[in-house]
Amino acid sequence: MAALKYLNSKLNNNPLALRCRKVVSLALGLMLTGFFVTHSCLACVDGTVIATAQDQKTPVPSKAQRKESLKLIRSLFPSQYADRSDEGKRKLAGMLLKQAQDISDDPVSQYVLFEQASEIAQKVGAAKTAWDATEGIIKEFDVDAFELKYEVLRVLSKTLEDSALYSTLVADCQKLIDQRIELDQYELAITQSRKLLAVAKKGANEPTINLQDRSAKRIKRLASAYSAIKDQISIADSQSNNEAANQAVGEFLCFLKGDFEKGLPYLSNGDSAATKTLANQELNSAETTKEKVALADSWWELGENENGNDEVLAIKTHALEIYLAIVDDTTGLTKARIEKRLGEGNKAELGDNFFETVWNVKWQNGHPEWVKAQFFTDGRFRSFALNQSWDHHWEKDQPHQFRIISSSKKFAFVCRLESGGLACEKYDIASGKLLDRGSGFPISQQSMHSQNTNQRNKK
Repeated sequence: MAALKYLNSKLNNNPLALRCRKVVSLALGLMLTGFFVTHSCLACVDGTVIATAQDQKTPVPSKAQRKESLKLIRSLFPSQYADRSDEGKRKLAGMLLKQAQDISDDPVSQYVLFEQASEIAQKVGAAKTAWDATEGIIKEFDVDAFELKYEVLRVLSKTLEDSALYSTLVADCQKLIDQRIELDQYELAITQSRKLLAVAKKGANEPTINLQDRSAKRIKRLASAYSAIKDQISIADSQSNNEAANQAVGEFLCFLKGDFEKGLPYLSNGDSAATKTLANQELNSAETTKEKVALADSWWELGENENGNDEVLAIKTHALEIYLAIVDDTTGLTKARIEKRLGEGNKAELGDNFFETVWNVKWQNGHPEWVKAQFFTDGRFRSFALNQSWDHHWEKDQPHQFRIISSSKKFAFVCRLESGGLACEKYDIASGKLLDRGSGFPISQQSMHSQNTNQRNKK
């Protein structure tokens, strides 16, 4: 160790030895890192990084560069690489990942360390290490994020036995496809959704497979609809008085993609008197609570008369967004009517299957795992943790987001539906401090009603 430090100090004054200095720094760092890596369950994935400025990403090192770097790393730790036990591989993968995360001035070594960590972890089913290493490559290097994660899923389908964990990773890949949809890249989205569905069938649970199947069908419908109106987009953008083009584009954005923010300006110039009036009211004149109630009522009634499940869902969901924003400002019969529609909207938006779905939620920072958890239509939320059943109250904050209040009134859990999974956060109610994050996925559609409730406690 002392020799390495001495050599590194000498190389600092030799500009011709820059590469050697980086190698010495890598060797020193690897030795200092050690092999004590704490194992933890898979944490909630907040999002997937896809760079919009590709020039900020580092190019993938050449094959020759990667080979040279790997040779160095293996030579430094021959005994560790020779340890063929699963535990030895997990320790090695974790150590390589930690070192890769700490490197800032040697992209070749960083890439190889991430790559080695991922590949070794995959072979022993160490999903968190493999996924974190893959995320590291995606964040720093110019790579195809979907293909990289798809390959990791393909290997993990053979080595990871936890289907709920595997399902969470499938949902993370779906976020990449959702971004392709946002960019109207449907041909690529179809290809990716087909591959993701195939790999989901190898290791995910049944609810996840069903979600991916529905997603693949929706993407095909979006692709067909986009093909029919894409020529109208440039016309509508350049000719605000072309009512037919504006109507076609507005209906696609609002009623199929559910993007009212982008679609309303088009509908405001469309040829449908009903949607044109509503769009203009929302964009220009609906300011008071009374006006917003009337606006939401009109959108809801339009959804009632619309054909097509996707269209009805999109329109009613938009009405629910308006209702949710104003329900606390209403009183009497108006408030009662809105609350009733919000209840109906839960079923319209989420479907009956949502209230039959049992979830598994794993937490990152110590909160007990919800081995089973379920939402009920009467506002109850039941979780099974620490060998006991806990009953809480839930309410909807906004579409696809729910706030769960613990029985003790000390904690609030915010859960969001994301690509078929649950992204959860735990807060201290008194201080508002974020205490933990969790990631959940459906494990069955069998109700917990039949569960023995004699063990229920108040938390």
